[in-house]
Amino acid sequence: MVRLIARAALAAAVALAACSSSSNSPSSPALKVTSVTVAPATSALALGTSRSFTATASYSDGSAQDVTATAAWTSSDAAVVRLGASADGGVPATAVSVGAAQVTATLDGLSGSAVVTVTAAALQSLSVSPALATVAAGYAQQLTATATFTDGSKADVTDVATWSSSSEAVAGVSAGGAVTGVAPGAATVQAAYSGLTASAAVTVTAATLQSISVTPGDSTLPLGVGAALAATGLFSDGSVQDLTAAATWSSSDPTVATVSAGGQVEPVAVGAATVTATVGVLSGTAAVQVTAATLDTIDVYPGAVTLAKGTTTGFTAVGTFSDGSAADVTAAATWSVDPPAAVLLSTPGPDGVVATAAQVGSATVTAALLGVSGTSAVTVSAAALTSLAVAPATLSLPAGLSGQLTATGTFSDGSTQDVTAQVAWLSSDGTVVAASNAPGTEGLVTALAPGAATVTASLFGASAAAEVTVTAASLQAITVTPSIARVPAGYQLRFTATGTYTDGGVYDVTESAAWTSSNPAVATVVSSGTSAGTATGVAAGTATVIATLEGLSGSATLTVTNAKLVLVAVTPSSFTVA
Repeated sequence: MVRLIARAALAAAVALAACSSSSNSPSSPALKVTSVTVAPATSALALGTSRSFTATASYSDGSAQDVTATAAWTSSDAAVVRLGASADGGVPATAVSVGAAQVTATLDGLSGSAVVTVTAAALQSLSVSPALATVAAGYAQQLTATATFTDGSKADVTDVATWSSSSEAVAGVSAGGAVTGVAPGAATVQAAYSGLTASAAVTVTAATLQSISVTPGDSTLPLGVGAALAATGLFSDGSVQDLTAAATWSSSDPTVATVSAGGQVEPVAVGAATVTATVGVLSGTAAVQVTAATLDTIDVYPGAVTLAKGTTTGFTAVGTFSDGSAADVTAAATWSVDPPAAVLLSTPGPDGVVATAAQVGSATVTAALLGVSGTSAVTVSAAALTSLAVAPATLSLPAGLSGQLTATGTFSDGSTQDVTAQVAWLSSDGTVVAASNAPGTEGLVTALAPGAATVTASLFGASAAAEVTVTAASLQAITVTPSIARVPAGYQLRFTATGTYTDGGVYDVTESAAWTSSNPAVATVVSSGTSAGTATGVAAGTATVIATLEGLSGSATLTVTNAKLVLVAVTPSSFTVA
């Protein structure tokens, strides 16, 4: 199933990178802008594609604020990179011709810039994710369109693709790829971009919303570090759906913690607050505790890495605080590279901060937050890709299930590298098998209809393939393991779901099933995505963790205790390694 590259609950977590808390307003006349930073600092765009830039201003009192909408934006060469008007998510820059240009943001006489390189790469394929979508009438689900290019680069073209539905009476689709269920039935939603098309099969049900759960159900946040909450709806047919964007969010005490329309919580002062997500007459809550803990260290992962020129890897940052707690601060940190041209960094996403090796040599990648920083050493080699291998080479799936393919590159110096996230994935028959190129789900293949298809991975002129067979087998039973488990409050445990099918096959359906908790006040569970089945203990008690797929369910009993950590042991206690 999908690789755990990104934590679903943290895909947008700890956002607004430099927005540290301050009781003073940056617009106050007593404050002065000391610097302006544009992110991402370096990027490469294929001709005709776009990406968004943001600007952050630092002030004389040490505070920082997103000034994307108020800064003046210019391109050093509009014939190479053309800027659009500021919108949600940043200022769009479009690659108009091959070359390089600087994108600059200016505020109060100070400027910050980013370097954009435009390549001549040609469009290779287009994919839509998820390839199978189920939505209740009256609710919406976001689709993503991803374009891949001949140089191995990829671009999210969701906002610039042309979207259409085969039946507007069943499912409507917005210009930005949001599908809304209108009436029970089936429809095909298509994205068109630069002469290519890709589609998703959408099923609209008559299910009604039964309850809402908010995850994580219990959050402890140090001042200066926010977190993203997610609202999940449980429907009458046993399905679950992400309602984060549809919910109305509120905080019981905005003087302690505020919450934005998308569930982003920002700590304001030490104390406790309850965050509520409401849809119609139903609501779900989460407890937020804000502490005075200070950031002690930041660790960047991987700590050291060797990349062949042109290849990529994802970086994440974890902060450790004075109270011993730790948090993913990938999205909150400010990322930089020295020297800047050696490695190109993306904005934080499901794969972390993606670094592309641009020049042979050495570089240091730094993540900084609240005056603390962590680094990773990057060595870029001149090795060339000589071959690709895809695993597994053959894959059999019942229609409706998904499976994960991985790609490994072998280079001229004998080294190997996981390039699953970088290769372009293409199915020979998109009506039988869909292959994902979307961030966080690269290499995920979805079985659509009985038949066979070849899924090919290509990069830098090399390619490899896997044969995928889709069967008509139907689900007979679901087993959840472990069947009985215990976890202390505040800790996590991941359950797995196994499906038994009519052809005798047994498949991992953990990420295909919809997960729910019988008692969210005792334990919450991630309902879907790459972390599906991950349960978090909230308070002492017992809850039933349930996995549902195709009308069938399996369950496990989870007991949450008040046990406290008294000892950590590391084994082996000593060892020798080359």
